[in-house]
Amino acid sequence: MDSIGGGVWVLILTAVLVSCASASKPLKSKDQHKALSHRTRTLLGKDKERYVRSLAEDVEGHLNANDLRPAYRALKKLRSKSPSRASAIRAADGRLVSDIDGQMARWAEYFGQLFTVDPPTEQLHTTGLQAVDADPPIDEIAPS
Repeated sequence: MDSIGGGVWVLILTAVLVSCASASKPLKSKDQHKALSHRTRTLLGKDKERYVRSLAEDVEGHLNANDLRPAYRALKKLRSKSPSRASAIRAADGRLVSDIDGQMARWAEYFGQLFTVDPPTEQLHTTGLQAVDADPPIDEIAPS
């Protein structure tokens, strides 16, 4: 098996086909290259599915045996990469901010706007409301 993309899941036959497909491209045999490329994609898909299936079986076996460390290692291989923390965000004027300092400033501005509230323009209607005791009793009283 060969290693591609951090995991060992490509069979030797598929790796040979990949190299043949790559070699046939400069020879200008378009039909041969197209057929080899299609076959390569198909085999790569099957190899990856076989690899994922075997990892899932390993995880299940380790979990059933209460052997958690290898199970979590295999799960870590199965999960996708976490998204980048440095993704771009939009500034107030609509432009993209990708540097960390600009993003921090934008978040500070955003949360500052959340807490900036205009004072109420109307008075609350409090007629007919009773004042509640500031320190209510702790005794348990059944509701009436």
